[in-house]
Amino acid sequence: MPFLHGFRRIIYEYQPLVDAVMSAVGVKEGNGNQAERLWSPEEESRVCAALVELLERESHSEVFNEGISYALFKMAEHGLIYAAEILLRYGANPNFEDPVSYYTPLHITVLRNKPGMVKLLVAHGADIEKRDRIHESSPLDLASEESERLSCLLTLMDLSADVNAKDKHGKTPLLHALASSDGLTVNNTESIKLLLQRGADVKACTVDGESVESAVVFLVKEAMDSSAEDAAEIGRFCLKTTELLMAHGVNPSLCLNEEGDASLTQTSLDFFDLLFPLATLILQSGPSLQCTHHGDESALIVGGFLKAGVGFVPSGSLYLSFGIVPVAAVWGDERCTCP
Repeated sequence: MPFLHGFRRIIYEYQPLVDAVMSAVGVKEGNGNQAERLWSPEEESRVCAALVELLERESHSEVFNEGISYALFKMAEHGLIYAAEILLRYGANPNFEDPVSYYTPLHITVLRNKPGMVKLLVAHGADIEKRDRIHESSPLDLASEESERLSCLLTLMDLSADVNAKDKHGKTPLLHALASSDGLTVNNTESIKLLLQRGADVKACTVDGESVESAVVFLVKEAMDSSAEDAAEIGRFCLKTTELLMAHGVNPSLCLNEEGDASLTQTSLDFFDLLFPLATLILQSGPSLQCTHHGDESALIVGGFLKAGVGFVPSGSLYLSFGIVPVAAVWGDERCTCP
């Protein structure tokens, strides 16, 4: 098994060299605070000299290249650029795979949100599109999944990472950003906005049929089973995200599949009394009333309004160009009464 083989090699062969490098730069495993502290120029010079002395002494070791490459992974994890520069100068492999996680230094750099280290690694030959062997995630995929990694996301795109590259499931960074958002603890609105601005394909879908529309529909339905406070928060995320997606060409009336999953338009109308702002946003865009797979959707839309207690008015006093006046709606725990 390659996993066990790789793990044994760390323990019995080059882990001692890795430990020596970490000791030379004053880093202990699991002690992030020590690695993150700022060094004075004098301290950094002393540490660099100690590291160079160690590398010169160990340069004839049979596991030297593997040892310093794994040490580079550790320096990337801690964001120690000066130490990483020295290791790269001595031949550390910027595309080395951690035998445990199969992440490269660039992957772990993104996970720790170290944009300066991203630039250094890419400048020294790190594969910006490299995918790990377990999850098939690229550095850009990982950067898109957490709002705290926004600076790395921007740095990777500035370095020409492919915003439409797909993993083995067909998932793009945009779909990663949407799939990892719950509207509560993870809110990737800014990441989604940046990806769209850089040309992310809003029509991309996975081999299982997941799309940007299905991601929003899923969250809308999640909000229905949440507390009023959480539903309001999720709703605001869905509203902003839908606005961004439609501005880049998403059709909210696109039927998700032939099995009958509702479009975003239909879903917002099904829960019109709870999703008034979202439904209003969609209707203002003038959505198609023709369902992609199921024909004329207008009857369904009318039914959605009636279900929500929406009244009709004579032509000439049309609301949102649909001849419909919403009586009242609730978004989360906030009641909205419209004229």
